This record gives sequence, structure tokens and C-alpha cells, in this order.
Amino acid sequence: MLRGKPPDELSDRTLKGLVITDSLTAGAISAAGFTVPQAAVQALRAGADMVMFGLVHNVSAQTTAVASAITTAVAGGRLPRSRLISAAASVLAARHVDLCTT
Repeated sequence: MLRGKPPDELSDRTLKGLVITDSLTAGAISAAGFTVPQAAVQALRAGADMVMFGLVHNVSAQTTAVASAITTAVAGGRLPRSRLISAAASVLAARHVDLCTT
């Protein structure tokens, strides 16, 4: 839970700025029974804009697994596409990128 609110009570007005997770490879994540891809989906659902994970043996495989889990969650209705659009907008805003300029 971010700022004490469950995911269904969060809105773009609730959180200001960019919300980034701590490393999803942390022992507490795996001890809670989550894989990094599962934790990434849950973090995005909870309002994180960017997910981070530490050094792993095969970064490419881990990144692919996270992307696949996110894609599957969106396709299965467990992660709204609008949440990803909002997360991407937050990341771009933090980087001062405006895709709507001509």
C-alpha cells in the first residue's frame, strides 16, 4: 500500500511525482512468496510508476519475464492499461519529456 491507501483508492491526484519501487530482488519480496515479475505487477497495480530490480545472473531474461508478466496482467484484466499509461506519463514528466510538442 502506498501512503496507506489500497490500489483502488489511488488516483493521479493522490500521488505527486514519480513513484519508484525499491529493488524487487530484495529478500523480503521472495520471502513473501513473490517472484520479481509478480512483484512488478503488484507494484504497478499499487501505484508505482517504475519498478527496479537488482543485479541478477541474466538481466535480459529477468527484464523479459517482467515485461511478459505485465503484458499478461493487462491482457487478463488484472492491471488496467490506463495504469501503465499513467505510469509512463509520470516517468516522462519527471524526465521533462512532452510527447505532445510539435
